[in-house]
Amino acid sequence: MLKHTRDIVEKNGKTVRENNMEIKHNIPIGTLVEVKYDRWHGNGACSKIHARLFVASHDRDCDGTPLYSLTEAKPPYEGTGPNDKKDFIDLTIIDRILIGVQTGFNEKALTIIEVNEEVIRGYGALSWTCIHGEETGKCKECEGLKRLKEKGEIP
Repeated sequence: MLKHTRDIVEKNGKTVRENNMEIKHNIPIGTLVEVKYDRWHGNGACSKIHARLFVASHDRDCDGTPLYSLTEAKPPYEGTGPNDKKDFIDLTIIDRILIGVQTGFNEKALTIIEVNEEVIRGYGALSWTCIHGEETGKCKECEGLKRLKEKGEIP
């Protein structure tokens, strides 16, 4: 019979799950983080995400690996329930949908962003890159193509 990964006993005599449950979450709830990931939707549809979001909760997967849920709404939260609860764990599924919670991020995928006046005002915010790997608006090749299109020299 096959064992689930979480039930495998490691050299220290503990299961994978027991060892993972001892690993602490290192990024506090409410911290602004940057995350990049891609999502395959199937049939050729996909998306690349590059976002700054807030840590909403500390979670774990089935083998105890620490994971994070992220949202664009900074805690504490205004719940829609009768008690208007503030803790993420107390929010209903509807509340979680309303604040755009995304789950299942491991710590390696997250970069902590120091919140300062420049970040708050949007300076140095995320920028898109062109097909040449340059920041949008700064690529000489793209700007040259744009000028040629404007002149009608290329379609």
